[in-house]
Amino acid sequence: MSRANSLSRRVCEMVMNCTDKELSLMTVVHAAIQVKVNSSYLSRQFKKETSMGLNAFITGEKMKRIAQLMVDPKRKINLKTLTELNGFSRSDYLSNLFKAQFGISLMNYKIKSKGSGQLSRKVKKEHESTTNQKNGIKMKPGKKSNRSCIL
Repeated sequence: MSRANSLSRRVCEMVMNCTDKELSLMTVVHAAIQVKVNSSYLSRQFKKETSMGLNAFITGEKMKRIAQLMVDPKRKINLKTLTELNGFSRSDYLSNLFKAQFGISLMNYKIKSKGSGQLSRKVKKEHESTTNQKNGIKMKPGKKSNRSCIL
């Protein structure tokens, strides 16, 4: 396994296995510090190895965690709290990212996933991978909506 390949794998595992608090603080620079390389180098290598940007991967993992929080029956979370818990400064920005990732608004996601409403195939796939996948490291190149990892 090449150093770059190993580096991308380590970053994927680190991001996918970090706590909610750690993920809320995660950035490309933070990831680079953790693996002891320059952030520009890490971003280039990650993109080369995975066909996706590191920032997009980190944001995708945050969106998966947000989806989990939205449907957790034990937690009643409002948008402001959800925004703060996940390291975003603006709730409208978070809402736009979530809709871009899942194709459905945060509120509709919550309503449809808890109620009898049916989630779209894309949303179901993301939701299932969010709830079932902890350490599965794989990626389908060219698929923006599937932000699981690589190698």
